[in-house]
Amino acid sequence: MRLNVMADRPTIRPLRATDYDALRGIADAPPEGFASHLHAACSFVAELHGTPIAFLLAQPLAYHDGTPLTLWVDEIAVRPDYRRRGVAAALYRDFGAWAHAAGATAILARVDPDDPAALALHRRAGFVAHTPGTVIRRLDRARSGPPAASTGHDRGTAGWTALG
Repeated sequence: MRLNVMADRPTIRPLRATDYDALRGIADAPPEGFASHLHAACSFVAELHGTPIAFLLAQPLAYHDGTPLTLWVDEIAVRPDYRRRGVAAALYRDFGAWAHAAGATAILARVDPDDPAALALHRRAGFVAHTPGTVIRRLDRARSGPPAASTGHDRGTAGWTALG
C-alpha cells in the first residue's frame, strides 16, 4: 500500500529550452547534455501546477528510415519531496506510450544494481535485465496491456529476479 500518493497528477510534457534552470534544481544537467537532449526531442518533464518536479532525459540509439528504434534513458530524476509518489512511474508510462507511437521497439536504461528503489521502479515500468547494470523494456513484444512478465530467459535475469 502506498501512503504518499499525490492528490494531483503531474502533467507530463516534452522538454523545453526554458526548463534548464528548473531541472538544475532537481539534478545535475550540464548545458551540453541538456542541449543535446533538447535537440533529440525524446525527453520529458513532469510538472505540477506549472512547476517542474521531475524529468526523463533520453536520446535515440538506433534508427531505421528516420524512426528511432532504440531509445536510451540517460537520466530520470524526481525532486526529493515528490519521490515515491508515482511521478517517475508516470514519466515512464507516458514516455513508453510516446516511444511506442513513434515506432521505437526498445528502451534501454542504466540501473545501479545496489539501488532497490531504482530496480523496483524499472521492474514496475516493464523493464527486465539486459546486461549487468542495464535494463531493457521491449516495445515490440506486447503492443497493449501491462508489460509481460519476464520468462527468466533474458540475459542476466538471475540477479534481477533475486531482488524481487
